[in-house]
Order: sequence, then structure tokens, then C-alpha cells
Amino acid sequence: RLSGKDDFDSGASVEFWLNRVENGIIQEKEIKPKILELIQSARQEIIIEMSYFWDTDISDEIITKANQWVAIKIILPKQANVQDDLNKSIMQKILSKTHGNVDIYFYPRMLHAKVIHIDGEKTFMWSANLNKQATEKLWELNILISDKDCQFTQDLKRQLEQDMRESELFVPST
Repeated sequence: RLSGKDDFDSGASVEFWLNRVENGIIQEKEIKPKILELIQSARQEIIIEMSYFWDTDISDEIITKANQWVAIKIILPKQANVQDDLNKSIMQKILSKTHGNVDIYFYPRMLHAKVIHIDGEKTFMWSANLNKQATEKLWELNILISDKDCQFTQDLKRQLEQDMRESELFVPST
């Protein structure tokens, strides 16, 4: 897949998605379109655990789904080591455009997770942050697990729930 000699298998329960760069020029951009497709496909719940959050297309899609009454839960570090103010500004925007219809959790320690969990069925994990540099310009590799019954999916769901329990629910300033 990484060399470009094999295409992805859309029917596989585990598949890799990537942005491929050659000689400093991006050749394929699969990551952002896949993230947007997964968010658009959600019917009940989206859980996102992320260190750095800034891509307006992804934020806008989250806003759209929240306004369609899909439960959205976002877990961020309480104090990110970089762009903390930007994270919080984006969360304020999401909350204001969804009338508070998104649960935002501030994890007490720095985290570097990059996970989107959709409807308890699909998990997209990656090396890329949710910013334009990572989703559109850098060589990044992500994995999509589409098996709701596998041990990994069950363990991840429990870990996300544990992370939310350890976190502080964000209450926006008025």
C-alpha cells in the first residue's frame, strides 16, 4: 500500500489509509476524505480523542452531524503542549454552532491520541493530527478497523469511556 503497488481492500475489516508523498510532493490524499466520509456516515455517536484540533472542513462536518442529533464526544488534553488556545477556540466555535449539542472533555494530562470511533463499529486511528498540514500535506499512515466485535474495538471503547470518566466536562464561558 505504502509503495503504491497495491490498492486498499474496501471490504477488509482492517485497512490502511495514507497520504503518500514523493520528492516533497503529495501524490495521494486519502486521510482527510476518509475522515470526512466516516463522520458523514455516523448515525448515532462519534467519539474523537485528539491532541490538536484544527481543520475547518472536519470541524464543519462535526457541526453538521451534531445538528443532525448525532451524539458527539470530543476528548482533548486539558492543557495541550502546543496550540492550546486554538483547541479551546475551535471547541467554543463547535459549541456555539451546535447550541451546546457536543460534549467536550478535557483530559487531565497531555494525551497524544488520534482516534475517531464511529457508532461503536468503526475506529480510525492514525499518525495525523486534525490540522490541514497533517490531513493534506504530510506523509501520514492511518488504520481503519471495521469490526465491532473484535477484542481491539471492545478494549478501545472501554478506554475511551475511561478517559471520559477521568476528564472534566467543558463548560463554555458566556
